[in-house]
Amino acid sequence: MNRKIKDKARTVLLADDHPIVRHGLKTLLETTREFKVAGEASDGAEALRLIGKLKPDLVVLDLMMPKLNGLEAISEIRHHSPQTRILIFSMYTTSSFVVSALQKGATSYVPKGCGYKIILQALHDTAAGRSFLGPPLSKSDILAELKAVEKSHSELYEELTDRQREVLRLVAQGYTSRQIAARFHLSTRTVEMHRTHIMHRLGLHSPGELVGYAVRLGIVPMDE
Repeated sequence: MNRKIKDKARTVLLADDHPIVRHGLKTLLETTREFKVAGEASDGAEALRLIGKLKPDLVVLDLMMPKLNGLEAISEIRHHSPQTRILIFSMYTTSSFVVSALQKGATSYVPKGCGYKIILQALHDTAAGRSFLGPPLSKSDILAELKAVEKSHSELYEELTDRQREVLRLVAQGYTSRQIAARFHLSTRTVEMHRTHIMHRLGLHSPGELVGYAVRLGIVPMDE
């Protein structure tokens, strides 16, 4: 029975540059049957490498890490392992950090200093695809700010041509420029021009940010 339960446990990658934080989280997760630690990373670059290798169900990600910070890592994670849900675990609680993390594709945000029960609830909700914001964050305030930003993004999306929207959707689904070109009987150069214009128009800077944008607007599903 225990073996079956363990096999069904959600895999978690812990990414934080402080060993004591990773140790505390690992100790906490080892008390549960719902989660198991698949790996640990001490910087953003290592986190991306392990995520690409392990494809964990969740990653608990610090925002400020060496080599690649958490905000940058979110976009790359969404691009390379879109099925991995992201829970930010950070000492920063200002709304700008929280909104930016959620915009880029994080599912949940928990300030460091929250109790174990809060962390476990956040992991449980994140694993189920539900957003969780730990105290003292105000969910209504954060969602209001996020909604205002998303409204602006949605309006920009409406300004794209039908062809650009289709290219956006396919890029977010992982199609290469060559594959998209063959699909629409276009040159690869034309598709690249569409991609460049889309990224510039929407204020995006990487394929990962494009995937996160497409997920938030419902252009592609979260687990696509």
